[in-house]
Amino acid sequence: MCTEDRTFTEEQVVQIVAIACEDPKDCGRPISHWTPREVRDEAVKRGIVPAISVTQVGRFLK
Repeated sequence: MCTEDRTFTEEQVVQIVAIACEDPKDCGRPISHWTPREVRDEAVKRGIVPAISVTQVGRFLK
């Protein structure tokens, strides 16, 4: 695990990945598929994390 990964709890990572499994339209997003940027914005909006980079979200989703 890289150093940056340790700044997020396992629960936060699970919640971020779970967002990507939801239908974006159910979250009020006018998109058909999640992008790392959209997942990041939703995670911050929900208060899962105060901030996270798009790159880190992409790593979690790989």
